[in-house]
Amino acid sequence: MAEKKNIIQFEPEDFYHAVVDQMLFGVGLSVNHWARTKADAGKLVQQIEKGEIVPDVAIIDTMLEKNHHEGRVVAQKLREISPKTKLIAYTIVEQEPPSEDITEDWKQDHDWADYVAVKSNRNPAQTIAKGLSQIIGVDLDEKQKDPEFEAR
Repeated sequence: MAEKKNIIQFEPEDFYHAVVDQMLFGVGLSVNHWARTKADAGKLVQQIEKGEIVPDVAIIDTMLEKNHHEGRVVAQKLREISPKTKLIAYTIVEQEPPSEDITEDWKQDHDWADYVAVKSNRNPAQTIAKGLSQIIGVDLDEKQKDPEFEAR
């Protein structure tokens, strides 16, 4: 089991929320608070400002409703009110072709995050499992393996 963490997620799509929650479930964690819209994000940020929620990790979709800079706005506010929170940018925007090296243009669009996770999972260095593993200190890729299947 992993050390308990207060994990929040700003994600409009149920599927990607479920992916993260299932990954965390395997190590006894879960997403504690979830914002689906900009309005939900505003309410969640207010709770953080009031000290009602103290997040350890925030997974932020780069686009909450209309453009890919909305995640940056949320991240900037979180940096201001909760500077110890680790931020993961969760994005559909990937480099072409996917590679281990991150280009400067791509990096500038995601420079607000401590870690960037690309939703396609085509680049093993930029998956949500890899980012969460680095931040929470548990190898989620390893925890997802089925020992019975691996023994075959």
